[in-house]
Amino acid sequence: MKRTQTLADKLDQKLFDTIYSRSLVYNTCWEDPAVDRQALDLRSDDRMLVITSAGCNVLDYALAAPRRIFAVDANPRQTALLELKLAAIRRLEFADFFALFGAGRHPAFRELYHDLLAAELSPFARVWWNNHAHWFCRPDPRDTFYFHGLSGFVARAFRAYFRLRPQLKSGVDALFETRDLDEQRAIYDVRVAPALWTG
Repeated sequence: MKRTQTLADKLDQKLFDTIYSRSLVYNTCWEDPAVDRQALDLRSDDRMLVITSAGCNVLDYALAAPRRIFAVDANPRQTALLELKLAAIRRLEFADFFALFGAGRHPAFRELYHDLLAAELSPFARVWWNNHAHWFCRPDPRDTFYFHGLSGFVARAFRAYFRLRPQLKSGVDALFETRDLDEQRAIYDVRVAPALWTG
């Protein structure tokens, strides 16, 4: 028997459709799939069903060489991103790949895309990246791929928040310069946590 949708159900669906029908939601994954690989003890005869998200976890699981990985997502734009990453792995030199997905920016992305990557993509992914190639080649080095889509919106909000909280920004910046977990823990406990978790 089909349940009647409530107003809250309809609003949830409308919000979901609004977000997922237009945007790339995740342009990077935040989880640590190395822990998953350890817990799952992946073997060569395993098959996996994985939410595509930004494709980072899918690619990390591939390091364990399971027989098959099925990547699915409610948002086909996420699969378009995974397709772009796979094409870049196959066709680009490391420096170009790292510029795209490490730095999030490549001044010659349009040329690389048209000459080497577009032909590797499904029709949907090709149309999506034809329309969004500019995300990788904006002239402002602070306007990278990682500041687009929904998680890019969140990243921009954090960047604005850090401008209002310079001590917190300084502590977070220091975390990136650490050499080991003990140093990272000390910086977090002394400089980040007190600024972040205020009354």
